[in-house]
Amino acid sequence: MLAYCFSRMDWKHKNLALSYISMGLIIPSQVVVIPLLIMTRDLGLKGTHMGLILPYSAFALSSCVLMLYAFFRSLPRELEEAACIDGCNIYQTYFRIIMPVIKPAIATQCVLIFMNTYNEFFLAFILGAEDKIRPLTVGLLNFFVSIGVSHWGQIGAAMIITSLPTILVYIIGNEQIENALTAGAILK
Repeated sequence: MLAYCFSRMDWKHKNLALSYISMGLIIPSQVVVIPLLIMTRDLGLKGTHMGLILPYSAFALSSCVLMLYAFFRSLPRELEEAACIDGCNIYQTYFRIIMPVIKPAIATQCVLIFMNTYNEFFLAFILGAEDKIRPLTVGLLNFFVSIGVSHWGQIGAAMIITSLPTILVYIIGNEQIENALTAGAILK
């Protein structure tokens, strides 16, 4: 909804807020890992699922908002004008008219966020204090360390098995991604 506000509403300091959100794309997680570790420890989130979910959500926010912002700007304003004439308020317009149109973009973001989070290693290794909450990439490292580097068959099999969820999510979301990429050309 923030991307919708950026693309459709005029308000004071909108460009400043959009620039601030854009800054999230250029700040790598390695730069903020020490303050992030201290914050999660002080809040009592170190070693919990929420201690991983919140940083992942924060790092994905800027790319998600900017992609949806670009998608919203490609939609014609006549959709909202027609909904207003029909008696819809801003929330009804968003949930009844705009949301069905942007489902491909949301599906694309879900697939990209899943792939980035699933393949992420750095934050999971540092913030996940216990093996039971660490994702599969860190478990794969522990597996490689335990068997050594001489068992290439086991290493290859483990890598193929761990890549299957990402491949399946992409196959399921492939059509939605194609729809999101071609939606701007069809609507105008």
